[in-house]
Amino acid sequence: MPDYTVRGWFYYGLLSGLITVALSYVLRVVAGALFLPEIAMSAIISITPAFIESQLVSLLRELAKYIIITVASLTNAFLYGLLAVAVVNLSGSKATRATVAFGLSTLMNISLVVLFSIFSEVSPVRTTSYSLLLGTLPPSILYGLLLTLPTTQIGSRKKIETNKICTTLTPSEAVKSRRRRLFIYTLTSSALASVILVYGLEKILNNNRSKIGEYTTVTSYKDIGNVLEYPSVRSIAEYEITPNDLFYRVDINIIPPSVDLKKWQLKISGLVEREVYLSYGDIVSMPYVEMYSTLECVSNKIGGDLISTAKWRGVRLRDVLAYAGIKDGARYVVFRCYDGYDVGIPIEKALEDNVILAYSMNDAQLPKEHGFPLRVIVPSYYGMMNAKWITEIEVIDETYNGFWQRRGWANEAEYKIHSTILTPGNAE
Repeated sequence: MPDYTVRGWFYYGLLSGLITVALSYVLRVVAGALFLPEIAMSAIISITPAFIESQLVSLLRELAKYIIITVASLTNAFLYGLLAVAVVNLSGSKATRATVAFGLSTLMNISLVVLFSIFSEVSPVRTTSYSLLLGTLPPSILYGLLLTLPTTQIGSRKKIETNKICTTLTPSEAVKSRRRRLFIYTLTSSALASVILVYGLEKILNNNRSKIGEYTTVTSYKDIGNVLEYPSVRSIAEYEITPNDLFYRVDINIIPPSVDLKKWQLKISGLVEREVYLSYGDIVSMPYVEMYSTLECVSNKIGGDLISTAKWRGVRLRDVLAYAGIKDGARYVVFRCYDGYDVGIPIEKALEDNVILAYSMNDAQLPKEHGFPLRVIVPSYYGMMNAKWITEIEVIDETYNGFWQRRGWANEAEYKIHSTILTPGNAE
């Protein structure tokens, strides 16, 4: 195969791969299909040491996750480019080419899903036959169809005469060659831009945001001089409660898990008198408490903004545990979550009055981004201990190392007291 044909098929395969990855993402957002770059990202996060993760969160915030998944998406498209070169060597007619492309694409995607799943402890989408087939078959069908579209100019198997060291293109052939390359490069760049832009679908289709100030408590400050002239002070003075759409979010998911409330149950197991399953209706019908509590990311720097305060409503964790009956010897309470995340807190902390299972945030239903349908609020503990999307609570007889603790973070997760000078005073 002439060298330009290899390059041409690779670029066209790369273009087709970008379009295929874009379709995969749409299926992930709309229908809950498995998305290979997302599984790859979960595997990368699972094997990343905690100190590296902390630096990335501090420097890049949520952008760190988007960079990882963008690189994973481009790598996936690159593999499709290589696959196109293999397909054209293994097939002749368009029908055969489409069949071979579909088969190899499906095999590649399923193999990579299995490989990344081995290293990944978390996944925002449950791996089921439905999610696996939906995430592999439609994209592979599209990829196979796309590889039947090129003209014979791109896929030509024209042989080069071996007795000629080089061939000279006529001016018209050279122009056509340049135009063809420009066309391929332009399409590739456009597809790349579309893949990046398609990530905005998550912001549109999962728009659960409130208007700024809708759930905000405003405090009036009078006769305190000109201190409110400083924006850093004014923002704190005016907004004691962080609106839901401004509340910081740090977790392991690009797209928040979508939990089917009709199928969701909270399981209470382990060292309890009886294993209990509670529906959402059971929980919201229990006596509730309301409280204000501040959450802070363990990676937050002094003066940083990875800290927020909200009004929470929920049931006391100790009441739920009492309903199941705690046996002697209990030491830790473990929270297991829909996305595979897990963390534990000491039984003494779990039984405190102000530790609750929250289903409301700032007088609104708990947003999907912040753990719908249920999350735990553990005052004075860093955000990583306040598990979201809880599906099971297990009582155990030993110290438990959760997702981040297994990567180097300590279980002693109480806030470190810190303060910030927002504006200098009048001292001389």
